[in-house]
Amino acid sequence: METASQKAAEGHSTDRVFQALATVAALLDRTINEMKSIDSEFQERLLRAVHDTEASLQSQTAKHFEAATADWEIERARLNGALERTARMGAEWEAERGRLNTEIERLQSALAVAQAHKAIEAASELPANNAALSKEIERVENLIRNISAIIENPAAELSIVMRKNVERAELEAYLKGIRYAFERR
Repeated sequence: METASQKAAEGHSTDRVFQALATVAALLDRTINEMKSIDSEFQERLLRAVHDTEASLQSQTAKHFEAATADWEIERARLNGALERTARMGAEWEAERGRLNTEIERLQSALAVAQAHKAIEAASELPANNAALSKEIERVENLIRNISAIIENPAAELSIVMRKNVERAELEAYLKGIRYAFERR
């Protein structure tokens, strides 16, 4: 009987071990299921955080881009305004330069006329020296020919041509004055 009760006690111990193992297995299954649930929840939260971060970064990038674009537009408008002012000032400067060049030419012509009148007065006061007047006429005509050659040279700069035109006009006025005085004798 002792063996039977021992076997019954051993069977009962084995049942308890199996029961304990079954309880541990059930606890492990429940723990694994909870871990899967937590892992799934963690993955969802992680994905949500990634999506939120992406959306936030896109929003910040869009705002930064809009601000940079607005700044660029402001700077572009400022530079366009400065360019327009510079162009306007350049046009005004060119107009003033043209006006001053015209004034200079007018004054040089007036000076040439005044010099011619002075030459006429001086020639009329000189004693009748036909040879000296003829020599002066020849000298001035040679100067006019040399100046004309410079003016007609296609390689001559415009500023030189303009100055030489004024100089030639002065000499021609002077020559007319000499001839007038010479003819009056």
